[in-house]
Amino acid sequence: MAAIRIGGSLIEISEDGTTPLQDQNTLYAIQQALRFTKVNLTYTGKAKRQTEERVLYAYDDVGRLVCQRGWFRRIVEILRNNGHNVVIIDERPPLPRPDCYTPDWDNLVRNYSFRPGQRECILRVAACIGRREGGIIEAAPAFGKTKVISMICALYPRAKIDVITYGNELIGDLFRHIASHTSDVGCTCGGSRSDKRISIISSMSLHYADYGADIVLADEVHKLMTDRAAAALGRYDHACMFGFTATKDTRYDNMHKRMEGLFGPTIFSMMWQDAQKVGLIVPIMVEWYNVPSGPHVSSSIDNMVARKRIAFWRNEYRNRIIADAAIEHVAAGHQTLVLVETIEHMLYLYKFLPDFAICCGEDISQVPKFQRIASSLGITLPKISRYERMQLKTRFEQREIMGAIATPVWATGVSFDSLQVLVRADGGGSETNNHQWPGRVARIDPQTNKSYGILVDFIDRFDRWAYGRSLLRRKTYKKNGWVQLCK
Repeated sequence: MAAIRIGGSLIEISEDGTTPLQDQNTLYAIQQALRFTKVNLTYTGKAKRQTEERVLYAYDDVGRLVCQRGWFRRIVEILRNNGHNVVIIDERPPLPRPDCYTPDWDNLVRNYSFRPGQRECILRVAACIGRREGGIIEAAPAFGKTKVISMICALYPRAKIDVITYGNELIGDLFRHIASHTSDVGCTCGGSRSDKRISIISSMSLHYADYGADIVLADEVHKLMTDRAAAALGRYDHACMFGFTATKDTRYDNMHKRMEGLFGPTIFSMMWQDAQKVGLIVPIMVEWYNVPSGPHVSSSIDNMVARKRIAFWRNEYRNRIIADAAIEHVAAGHQTLVLVETIEHMLYLYKFLPDFAICCGEDISQVPKFQRIASSLGITLPKISRYERMQLKTRFEQREIMGAIATPVWATGVSFDSLQVLVRADGGGSETNNHQWPGRVARIDPQTNKSYGILVDFIDRFDRWAYGRSLLRRKTYKKNGWVQLCK
């Protein structure tokens, strides 16, 4: 026999509710499931990789194992697989709003229609809420996670709900979706605070939350696994917690391992090939352009920023190839977005793409560093305030702008349905970005009736390190089932 006591955001494992579990084999299995190796990368000069062992459990003062509530299902499985009859001791206090988990299906059906997969996703969320549990929804970009979040808000009109998103860029879209069926929604971000039933909270403003929500919906949850954000999420003591992501386990530092403890196991999954089969997204075709020559940075430069600056950001030969590919697609009538990692790279490309709009997360027009770069390149910096950025986004969505260069501010979460071509100029090595960024061209669009999205990328053969990053991207694209062609 084994007992699991549930109280607030934590659970406790024991023999009988009092005595610590004595089965060492079972304890070892639980401990192994609740530990991971964190990877730390430092860039003081040469990139340095360090590791440290992290555990996601502790022992109380009498020796009982304690961990976050999201591990409940995993631990029940381990206990049963080791021959234990599991007794659940639920000591959670009464809900502050007794009817908060009563669903209103009429309200949901009245306000929404379902795309493929969304009904099943909502049913699984509702089943978890009925058990006062949470879970992870893993779905490809363009599945409609923003709409599903709004649907959950409509399904539970008596619940206090916190919707958490990374940064400020997606708050407007979430607000519009949710406000379409209720006015009881506000935002906590940028110095403003909401006291509405539904609060959309920027991850940077989580410290303003009152942590009294009945339901928590965390968008792009893989980005919220930092020490700061995870600690804040752990303060919700009775909420059913749901995380939404297209890249559940791709963080280089392995901090995604703590996701299950906060939210629970994956309850719904629909990734690229499944989403394509049911018509949620269009196929992606990758066009590879060869970059045969350039600086040999891996043999002479250890500093990672300097290496990227020379290999990618200020590599005129490579930037001309990127610009020519982007111009060619715009000339063919394809709306094209060039994504870069940094503002510096955006400006060096802007020199060759003066007719393209540029967008980043700050107003660079008055920043001395970027004024100097612009002066050296002979370009003029436009003003990019928050208002101008919102206007740019609207004009791009409406196809008034056919070509743009952007930093990661437009890399995830934005919904450019008409976008036909994404140019990856970053030379990136992040598996998360390899999945996330191409999702910008995968959306179904009745306006253009596109049958596929085009992803333009570059085989950087001029350097061993840069070439290795190209191969990593190609490996991810193959895994997702995308057709790849060499230009």
